[in-house]
Amino acid sequence: MNVQRLSRKGVGENRPEKVSTYYYQLLCPFTNQVKYAGRTTDLKSRYRNHIYEAKKNNRNKRERWIVSLLRKNSAPIMRVIWNGVIDNAQAILGEKSLIKRYRKVYDLKN
Repeated sequence: MNVQRLSRKGVGENRPEKVSTYYYQLLCPFTNQVKYAGRTTDLKSRYRNHIYEAKKNNRNKRERWIVSLLRKNSAPIMRVIWNGVIDNAQAILGEKSLIKRYRKVYDLKN
């Protein structure tokens, strides 16, 4: 008897996957000035990753800024400015728009 297996490949490909997304800022703990804007799906993990990357790499402006705070026994403040369930394409566009808007006002380290 020949049994044909059904494949799940292609199922749901036309529907964009929606995920819980957070847009956040990293603030200077001394001045409360916005230094970085971004998005994530896991706040705690992303914050730890920012610190880890800064300690390990120390190559870009954001990492050097975080290392300078760590040397002063401080760390950036993470503030959530929006969260919701959206698809990935919307999330990317929203992040680009956020960075563009903040770059005009703040000295971002993005």
